[in-house]
Amino acid sequence: AIAAAAVTGMLAGKWLTSRAYREPPKVFALVIKLRIAPGKVQEFLDHFAPLAEHVKANEPYCYSYEAAVSDKDENVVLIYERYRSKEDLLDPHQKSEPFIKFKEWMNSANIVIEKDGMSYIETNIGYMHK
Repeated sequence: AIAAAAVTGMLAGKWLTSRAYREPPKVFALVIKLRIAPGKVQEFLDHFAPLAEHVKANEPYCYSYEAAVSDKDENVVLIYERYRSKEDLLDPHQKSEPFIKFKEWMNSANIVIEKDGMSYIETNIGYMHK
């Protein structure tokens, strides 16, 4: 059983190191809540989609990059981003050409009425799975 755990790199939910066990790294998460002008959510999502595809194809340390529309208010969009570290958000993500273009479009389109966000460090209690 120990040999099998060593092969997979895990034992009892702990990452295996050469002599000791340690917790898996904690993920940096960014959650952004946007209120979009009425009737403009689809336009926002249409511009967000190419950025999301770029992130998926080019940012291996971005673990999640998702837009969600509220089921209570169709004009509220939540962007949930998860990275190996804050540094991976800052570079390459925020320095990428698709991100810069999206941000420029978002600022010039005047469709975001309110924006609020907060960053978090995940606790590794619970799980993430799509």
